[in-house]
Amino acid sequence: MLSPEAIDALIADAKESGIGLDGQGGLLQQMMKQVIERALQAEMADHLGYEAGDPAGRGSGNHRNGSYGKTVTTTAGPVEVDVTIPACSACSRTPGNNSSPSSTSTPTSAASSTPPTRSSR
Repeated sequence: MLSPEAIDALIADAKESGIGLDGQGGLLQQMMKQVIERALQAEMADHLGYEAGDPAGRGSGNHRNGSYGKTVTTTAGPVEVDVTIPACSACSRTPGNNSSPSSTSTPTSAASSTPPTRSSR
């Protein structure tokens, strides 16, 4: 958990840099981006059993095999995830992604989204 002092420092740095707290490019959106990226990296490392760049993954058949960008819809607005979602070549699914690469938005648990509707057929 962030201390009140750490939060105050983030807010002060944002104000000093001319960055708003919310909205496009604001502090909250930037923080959401960083949290999402780090969570995806941690999930992949946990799934594979080693960190990115660790020699333990070489030749294992279970390794990071490329990546792609993603826009994630969050309560802080759309967030472009720059440290992209890695693909695992020997996995049944990619952590954080159950479909093929696309540029469509993917709601997260922090996102506000409308549940899908079902056809009445």
